[in-house]
Amino acid sequence: MNHYKNRTCLICGKSYHACYSCEKIHSFQPWRTITDTRACYKIFLILDGFQKGHISPALAQEQLKICGLSHLDDYVPQIRNTIQHILEKDETDYDK
Repeated sequence: MNHYKNRTCLICGKSYHACYSCEKIHSFQPWRTITDTRACYKIFLILDGFQKGHISPALAQEQLKICGLSHLDDYVPQIRNTIQHILEKDETDYDK
């Protein structure tokens, strides 16, 4: 089924289709309204938690390392820069 692309992934920037029923849910925000894949949604949750201070920089680094960031160069520039900043920090810097 070929649907029009009505969303843009906040992580990788790709256009994708999210069904109308996802857009109408008000009790929670379905991942399909934010990202195009579950993998991108995992990254979204890590970065969101990091930026809000809910997870430590060291934990964000640990979680990002297991996300499979093979397409990092294709991500939205701001997302790519944030991930690189987290990953490039020496873990000892987080203890300060």
